[in-house]
Amino acid sequence: MSTLSSKSSQTNTKTLLPLAALVGLVFSMTAQAAPGDHIRAGDATIAPDIDLGFQYRTNSYRSDDDPVGGGNLRISPGLNVSLDTPMNELVVAGEWQIYKYLFVAPTAAEQASGIDLPTTNLDRFNDFNVIADLDALKQDVVGILLHEQASLRNNQADNIGSDTPFTTQIRNEMGGALRVSPGPALGIALGADWAHDDFKMSAVGDTRDLFNRRNAYGPTLNVKWDFFPRTAMVIKGDYLLYRWSENTIFGADASTFVGSSTTATGTTGANDTLDVLLPNSNHLKLQTGIQGRFTKKAFLDLLVGYGTAIYDEATVDAGVLAAHANAAEVDLTGLNGLLATVQVRYKIAEETEFSMGYKKDFADSFFTNYVAYDQVYAQLSASVADVHPMVRYSLRLENYGGDVTRTDLLNRFEIGASYDLQDWASLSSAVNWQQRGVAQAEYASVEYDDVTVNFMGTFTY
Repeated sequence: MSTLSSKSSQTNTKTLLPLAALVGLVFSMTAQAAPGDHIRAGDATIAPDIDLGFQYRTNSYRSDDDPVGGGNLRISPGLNVSLDTPMNELVVAGEWQIYKYLFVAPTAAEQASGIDLPTTNLDRFNDFNVIADLDALKQDVVGILLHEQASLRNNQADNIGSDTPFTTQIRNEMGGALRVSPGPALGIALGADWAHDDFKMSAVGDTRDLFNRRNAYGPTLNVKWDFFPRTAMVIKGDYLLYRWSENTIFGADASTFVGSSTTATGTTGANDTLDVLLPNSNHLKLQTGIQGRFTKKAFLDLLVGYGTAIYDEATVDAGVLAAHANAAEVDLTGLNGLLATVQVRYKIAEETEFSMGYKKDFADSFFTNYVAYDQVYAQLSASVADVHPMVRYSLRLENYGGDVTRTDLLNRFEIGASYDLQDWASLSSAVNWQQRGVAQAEYASVEYDDVTVNFMGTFTY
């Protein structure tokens, strides 16, 4: 017994010594690092941070006919880890967002009935975003690029009476590429991407979740040629295949995709709601252009190209399509046309910059075939000592095509400023206005105005 006990004691000592050394190393690094200096271990930099603040929204549910104001606390811890050596660069970053509502104004229905609905349905405790990027063997002729991103987003929908008034998107995206650099000015990256989306929502007054899943995968191409020291010619392309788990969303479930105010115009059932068809598709995009600095103060990004999305009508239920009241008008074939990205930046002064841009693109949609959009924006940012003001406006025209068609105008305006208390602490305040208006719609859909006021403190170790 004494021999066994002695061996056990020796084993425990050997096990605990490395652990104690690791703990001691972490504590020593922490003790040596002051706030704002981050934690450093060799070539690695570890920077934890946290955002603490208050947010007030005038339309917490983004409702078109009964705006409900509410205030919440926002707590957002984050962590950024970077490792940079002459041969390899690794960045891992993550953020967790918590929204706890302190109060919500009563709705018109509550005021009329005198019955209070629970306000905790607006609380969000699981929003997060994590990314990891690796650039390996970056000084060699052949290198490796890897990317991973996982996120969960809860976005308010017009579901005032629902126990979960959100559209939830859980997304995991990963990609890799083999980068070939024949010379210091030319880099060619040929790879592939894969993304998995899980969409989840609840019908009005119903805690039942609805799921639909989508996979997108295919090859990618990125070419960059630095023909001037600060100016490059680029080529970007991808060919992605979008595959849905369910190509038809039936009956009452479909109304949550289009908006709670949707009424039946297609196949009717017991709940008098429509069926939504989501065919599989193949998307091809190819763009080329220039990026860089053309004068001491002027920067230009210009990309133009072509894109096409081919939707396979054979992947949806032909009987459901034929039963649609508007079957003759349903176009599931897709779209093609010009792609463009233009961005101009001008440094008015050393710490003052004005930028404006335009983007024309399209994307697969989770409640119809696609959304093709045109977006313009303008932004002015500056730094005056420790104060950093900013103002931005954008206008986006969205054309939804497929089984559900509509045209939306999305206005966004933001004005705010931050103040650096220390290298490791800052305060910020901003006012955001967002308006969604429907210029043309086949179905009834949500229109709203939402003004958000934020007060935030950011602390970085």
